[in-house]
Amino acid sequence: MLDQPNTIGALPIAVARDCGCTVAYLPGLAMRKAADLYQGKSKTDARDAFIIAETARAMPHTLRAVDRDSEVLAALKVLSGFDADLTHECTRAINRLRSLLLQILPALERVFPGTVLTRSLVLELFIKYAGPTGLRAAGRSNVLRWARNHSRKDPVNLVDAILAALGEQTVTVIGTEAVELVIPRVAAQIKELKHQRAIVAEEVEKLLDDAPRYAVNPPHDQGTNNSRTPSSDPPGSPTATTPRRRPSTKRKRAQGKKHNAAVICLARRRCDVIHSMLRHGTIDEEKPALAA
Repeated sequence: MLDQPNTIGALPIAVARDCGCTVAYLPGLAMRKAADLYQGKSKTDARDAFIIAETARAMPHTLRAVDRDSEVLAALKVLSGFDADLTHECTRAINRLRSLLLQILPALERVFPGTVLTRSLVLELFIKYAGPTGLRAAGRSNVLRWARNHSRKDPVNLVDAILAALGEQTVTVIGTEAVELVIPRVAAQIKELKHQRAIVAEEVEKLLDDAPRYAVNPPHDQGTNNSRTPSSDPPGSPTATTPRRRPSTKRKRAQGKKHNAAVICLARRRCDVIHSMLRHGTIDEEKPALAA
């Protein structure tokens, strides 16, 4: 038994499986709660090993099985970790780009609020024209012509806002030339990171498409409650079944959430459901709602 089934615990698990041993692990939260039952507050390897062993002996129900058929789940964890790293790098690059724009022309940075700065058209624009100097030299007509060739929507409002911002500042900040050498490189970095995240998303979709579909059977006494449907439990909970067919985004929008926040919330819930299905490993079955 171990307390870390991933990273450093991966090799011991592989060896134990090869020897035909049953493997289980103690989740971190259960470990911390169990530690409160024993004397002492120091955290040492010897004390942790004792607590894990005693918990396994006295409270085996707190253990979690390490599924032999968890290749898909392990792959999803790796891809999820990689995507998290890409997200952090992308955030740093975006903040860096904003800082560069603020340094030489604050009015131009204000043209790109929120996620506007990371739109493909905006990133391509900075890759081509670099900054204020290149945009002024190109002029409105050339910039607008280029933008129309690289956008499905009419970019006239965006281009006009950019040119208006350029006209708000009449002085050139010291170091502008160096900043405009960096801007296109940072924009290209953000573009590449977004591309890498898209590739990871496709690989996750392929893993889920190739994996067998699983779901958790609802409790037997569920039929006594006519107000519940097979998907009424929180996703990821022990009684969760298949995802709701009614879009959760509508409720989030009604709560005042923006579209992106609502979609992210729905995606998180679906991930919780997928994780629960993979962990429990029972065949997915359509469960019709019970009649009133």
